[in-house]
Amino acid sequence: MIGIADEDTFSCLTAYGDQVRVRLAGINAPELGQPYSRRARQALSGFVFGKDVTLIVQDRDRYGRTVAQVKVADLDVNAELVRTGAAWAYRAYLTNRLETAIYIIELATNFHTTSTLGTHFRTCQITLG
Repeated sequence: MIGIADEDTFSCLTAYGDQVRVRLAGINAPELGQPYSRRARQALSGFVFGKDVTLIVQDRDRYGRTVAQVKVADLDVNAELVRTGAAWAYRAYLTNRLETAIYIIELATNFHTTSTLGTHFRTCQITLG
């Protein structure tokens, strides 16, 4: 089954049927057991559930996950999770000053989501960035 691994990691299938485990780049979210972890998981699910996603790959982490900026159409899922308060900027891993500034500004926004938790995804398109 393809789905949410935790609050900032999910799995999707490529157009070729390969499973990819994705860690969202430049952000961090509350972990299981921490306050708001359920809301963070629901927010991530709300953005990617049943949608085609584009991965702009930045790296592979020590756990073998693909670290990527995630887009659904024109929506930057990573930034939107920060903007809505479901995650915060992981400044040590942001790649440039403009990206850092955008994430920091978005941290001021309160958390709000009407998403429901989902566990199925469509396909992901992978772009090396």
